[in-house]
Amino acid sequence: MFIVHVTPIVKSRMSHLSYFSADEIPVGSVIQVPLRSKEVPALVLEVEDAKAIKSLLRTNTYETKKIRKQKPSLVFTEGFVRAINETAKYFATSEGSLIQSYTPTAILNALSEGKMKNPTSKERESSTFERLALQLPKKERFEKYKTLIRGNFAKGESVFLCVPTINEATAFLEEYSKGIEQYSFLLESSSSKKKQLETWNLILNEEHPVLIIGTPVFLSIPRSDISMYIIENEVSSSFKQQVRPKADARVLIENIARETKSSLIYSGTTLSLKVQKEIISGFVTRMEEHSRRMKAETKVVIVDAKEDRVLAKEEKREFPSLSSKTIDKLKESVSLGKRAFVFAGRRGLASQTVCNDCDKVVTCNSCNSPMVLHEGRNSRNLLCHRCGSGRDANESCVSCNSWDLVPLGIGIERIQQYIEKNVKGASVYVLSSDTAKTASQARKIVE
Repeated sequence: MFIVHVTPIVKSRMSHLSYFSADEIPVGSVIQVPLRSKEVPALVLEVEDAKAIKSLLRTNTYETKKIRKQKPSLVFTEGFVRAINETAKYFATSEGSLIQSYTPTAILNALSEGKMKNPTSKERESSTFERLALQLPKKERFEKYKTLIRGNFAKGESVFLCVPTINEATAFLEEYSKGIEQYSFLLESSSSKKKQLETWNLILNEEHPVLIIGTPVFLSIPRSDISMYIIENEVSSSFKQQVRPKADARVLIENIARETKSSLIYSGTTLSLKVQKEIISGFVTRMEEHSRRMKAETKVVIVDAKEDRVLAKEEKREFPSLSSKTIDKLKESVSLGKRAFVFAGRRGLASQTVCNDCDKVVTCNSCNSPMVLHEGRNSRNLLCHRCGSGRDANESCVSCNSWDLVPLGIGIERIQQYIEKNVKGASVYVLSSDTAKTASQARKIVE
């Protein structure tokens, strides 16, 4: 009998569990273990002979469960498992929660159903870990990637191009699939689970070096011949998770490259301050011998809208959501048949509603967050952007019972109404999480 120490591949922060096993299971393999009332996949971290720790087992105050006889799956490479261990220490979380975050659900389900094959790609020859920086405009950067990909293919090695968003991944595939389309693969989570599993298996079964263009959730792909990881748009905040375990994919990629002795390239039009500092300190090497200044082709003008708003208050006119200069530019764009893009940092009409008598902010009854005013079909509504609860905006102040409630702040709906009122003939399309619930809806609005 053996004692198998595992980390469950689940969302919870559960760290290590131990089970009895009749067979000695290889460290790094994935098995199914009983957890509460069901079986879940788990990564084997350590295996001990039960005879060697017999006295310790007798002192346990809990019963050690047994795992059923099964064939373990060697799904992840040894380098990836070591990288997961280091990343888990860095973010003070469990290895299982990280694997769950960076392995697609389709693959985990296939593991549970026994549909996954062990990776067959050959181990590449030993190399050295190096960190490089590529800071170039987008067009020049894309051309540099082509040279790097061809160079790695010539050496019989694959490349993983990690992008922060699905849209960027799709754009890259269109750019690089010409000429090497049979060796270029796209891994992104918006495709069906069947398609994800199919692409995953195609990558593993391909003997020729491949270019993998994928989002961070597919970093666990077990191709042992990947010699280069490129972090595209390295400065993007999308690499960092907003939910537990709140890990940063850039840290994991660095650990994977280090453990597999691969090259790591931080790339983008601009790079993060962290990478810039490491370049100065000598820990990261620039790929270009000379630095290039960014040449702005557009003219940037900062408009102070305070004057228009002070004047509107003195003359008791409508509060201007946009300055007169901005409105003039929008009118000019409409008259010339051009397009204009207006970015707003807030949803709804107003980000806060305040009582004009006692200064009490209208808050959510459930979580006490400020309520946001939205325009409904027949009436205005108050919506909490934190917990999602809502109610009719026709209410009085809960503190002083006053009806003098004033909406404050500029939301995207208020800007839309202001443009439609002041820029005649303008066709206004609003793109936000309120108007587009899915990627296809967003694409339809843009088109």
